[in-house]
Amino acid sequence: VIGSIDPALIEAFDRLTKDGLYLRGEGVLSAYTAPFYASNSAFIFTSPKQHAEDTLMNMTHEFGHFNYDYHTEDHHIYSESHLSVRELHSQGLELLSWHHSGALFGPEENEAYRLFLLGKKLVSILDGSVIDELERHAYSTPRMSADELRALYAGLHQQYFGEEPEDPWFFTTVSHMYETPFYYMHYATSALNAFALWDGAFEDEAAAVDTYMQSTAVDVWTSYREMAEEI
Repeated sequence: VIGSIDPALIEAFDRLTKDGLYLRGEGVLSAYTAPFYASNSAFIFTSPKQHAEDTLMNMTHEFGHFNYDYHTEDHHIYSESHLSVRELHSQGLELLSWHHSGALFGPEENEAYRLFLLGKKLVSILDGSVIDELERHAYSTPRMSADELRALYAGLHQQYFGEEPEDPWFFTTVSHMYETPFYYMHYATSALNAFALWDGAFEDEAAAVDTYMQSTAVDVWTSYREMAEEI
């Protein structure tokens, strides 16, 4: 599937698999990619999910990050890497793989996987917006109590999703809020770009893939707006 999207991706995938630069195991975080700053490489960790399609989606997502780390010539431990750019590398590859997932599943399973993938990306836009608004309120009103934050999260979830959250304390499990404030919104912005690639691939897949590959060629200092203008 990776090779059918673009043959250039095979080289990076071979590096990942031949060097054993990935691990599947139980962990607090579901998945992450850690770049190696001294070389064109990275390490992928993924936790097994309950459903195979979620595990596959996670791996595709993280490989999008790995592919960028493999191809970029810029490796700076203090780089100004823009998160909306990096998350386009991951979410863009997920949605481009949608067009080739029939190689992995039978017809019925493939339809289910495609709906699952699209649903997850659409939810990422809403989730990113909810968490971003919550963070902005929390930082502008630092004396809010935990119960006030829970009520605010529930209200925002109702506003964006039209229903109460299943877990009103879900926001406390989002590690990004503690480690990289205001990260979550980048999933939303990059998902919009990823959907544009997915949609464009119906009319001209080669052009959509070329646009995606151009996005993975920008250096780590390229801002989100600069990347959007460049591609």
